[in-house]
Amino acid sequence: MHHAVLRWLKPSALTVVPELQRRVTVARIRKMAREWNIDYVGVLEAAVMHIEGEEILHVIDGQHRYRAAEEFGAMNGAEVSLPVVVYDNLSRVQVAELFLARNNMASKVGAYDNHMIGLEAGDALAVCIQDAFDNSKFEVGRSANAYTVAAIGNIQKQGSMIARQGGMEYAQEVIEESLAIIAQAWPKEGAERVQGHIVRALMWLHGEHGILNTTGEARLVRVLKAETPKAWRIKAVKSKEDQPFSSGAEYKYLAELWVDAYNDTAGSKLAA
Repeated sequence: MHHAVLRWLKPSALTVVPELQRRVTVARIRKMAREWNIDYVGVLEAAVMHIEGEEILHVIDGQHRYRAAEEFGAMNGAEVSLPVVVYDNLSRVQVAELFLARNNMASKVGAYDNHMIGLEAGDALAVCIQDAFDNSKFEVGRSANAYTVAAIGNIQKQGSMIARQGGMEYAQEVIEESLAIIAQAWPKEGAERVQGHIVRALMWLHGEHGILNTTGEARLVRVLKAETPKAWRIKAVKSKEDQPFSSGAEYKYLAELWVDAYNDTAGSKLAA
């Protein structure tokens, strides 16, 4: 049983460990500060943590409210106190797990934050995905030269399905082989090559046809090289011009185009 007490605290007593929180939305903080009403704040959650020898109170749930209270006080020269449930015996992993539990029950945590905080919590899928990135020498991040948030989300979705079917080791193998295909097909495309639907389509093809484990891999690379990732996505959308189009199924539309192009080359055929 975790020991916790309810305390009334000033915003200055609270802080955030960036690795254990999502990014803040500044516009949301300012709106909350302008419309500040303590009666509607609710209870925040925080944990006592020791960082580099210093004891801090890390905000687990209520980061935007705590920052809005801080801003409201600064704008109005007022002292604000917040009701905070403080846990004093949580490990770093437990803090990460509690964040995911609280925030995924409310507004969904973004894919990148979910991945990074999942690593802190020791989540098996997050560790599997990160190991695949590291082994493939692809960077995961928000910068223009790294994986996009959309790519992370797509890999999480497809990786989760593959892991349920064949286990985490197989999921990691699929991710790594998909990344290897990308590196061979589009070595000069930079960040553009790692669009979410592109990665997911390759992972889906692996699950459906297993071609990434055969000599068909080189053949598939030749097919993919015919167009840039952006051009393939445009073709996928055009292929559904006269049919209902779902952005959530775009990765399957891409895979269908690749299967058709693959079958147009010499060699064994794949079922559509």
